[in-house]
Amino acid sequence: MPRGSGPRPLGPGGAVRRWRNRRRLAAAFERPGDADGRTLPIRRTGRGIWVATPIRVLEAAVAVLSAEGLLPGGAGGARPVPAPVIDAGSGDGRVLAVIAWLVPGQTVLGVEHDEVLHARAASHLRALGAAGVIEPAHLRLAAADYCDPATYAACGIALPRARLVLNYPDGNQHRLARFVAANCGPGTTLGLLTHDRDLTVDALPLRGCHEVRDRRGPPWRLSLYRRAG
Repeated sequence: MPRGSGPRPLGPGGAVRRWRNRRRLAAAFERPGDADGRTLPIRRTGRGIWVATPIRVLEAAVAVLSAEGLLPGGAGGARPVPAPVIDAGSGDGRVLAVIAWLVPGQTVLGVEHDEVLHARAASHLRALGAAGVIEPAHLRLAAADYCDPATYAACGIALPRARLVLNYPDGNQHRLARFVAANCGPGTTLGLLTHDRDLTVDALPLRGCHEVRDRRGPPWRLSLYRRAG
């Protein structure tokens, strides 16, 4: 399949394969009870906290990002060759896995300072790739500081080309927003996905807010901040 062509159309048996792959993906990351959003895993790291976002919430967020033209496959019209997406604070790799499942061919770099979470993400992505749930060829992981330009240079990622930076804000969102404003190109969008409905950042202008949720859990807010030209 060409890169950036969006989700595969569902032919005969496609809906069944999609259902099975979604179950495998969710099973890799979620324990019983996680999906209702009331018992989400939390890990304290050396730089903040990591909170696991439910898979269904991530699916809804990817749909919003596609509709906004920030990921291939939406009405907004993404670039034929996807610009890199950065998951800043990638935790156990679930954001990369969901994007790889729903948007095959999209290049995603996950940057996680916590080595335990980094190793967990690498294990998850290998297993999902081996099971045929995702194609991990376009996914990269770095155990590093997501506000260090050297991190991206080492991974072959040109920050001015980054289209989208994703983050669960844990107190470092202002630092990350300043980093995006100083190092990324015009039009780069910072997406903050959180329960905190009062959260804002000052370094980037707000582009819009979207409610994302599944049927069972509490609502999350996806706030999009765009770097001006």
